[in-house]
Amino acid sequence: MTIPTFRLARLGLLCGATAFLAAEAPRLGLTAGAAWPTGPTRDITTSAGYSLGAFADWEQRPGHTLRLALDGNFHPRTRDRNVADGTSSRSQSQSLTLNYVFKPRPDFQGFYLVLGAGGMNYQNRKGDILGETGVKLAWNAGFGVDMNENWGVLARYHSVTSDGHSYGTVTAGLTYRF
Repeated sequence: MTIPTFRLARLGLLCGATAFLAAEAPRLGLTAGAAWPTGPTRDITTSAGYSLGAFADWEQRPGHTLRLALDGNFHPRTRDRNVADGTSSRSQSQSLTLNYVFKPRPDFQGFYLVLGAGGMNYQNRKGDILGETGVKLAWNAGFGVDMNENWGVLARYHSVTSDGHSYGTVTAGLTYRF
């Protein structure tokens, strides 16, 4: 296990222990969708990619939920704008965040807001060279709509700051709750 992965695992145990103190069993779910680079991240990767994730929701009271989310954003084929020869590279980020989910209407259907913080590791591979930020404090914010008890859509902005640069990704896709 690499050091950044080990740090994410430790952060996950801490967030999991916090969420475990909630009153009821978690409701598990998956997310899948597209990911677009923003800001300085677009200097590293010029292509859209995909986003995959898993989450556990603990309802605290109607309309107020804690969500532990593990997300991965992948940009498999990219061109680095900073390299004149257009060297191919691959970029990805992994994050583990604890989020607050607020639903103005506490039933299964409807609009909701998400705001969270946690750890993120951003990696960029150019040939045999791997550059990464290490696990840094990150935040995310977004909104979603639950269409029924199981299916929904979710859009979020993920951001991590490293070496004075803020790397961001916008994700949008489907959610499914078990």
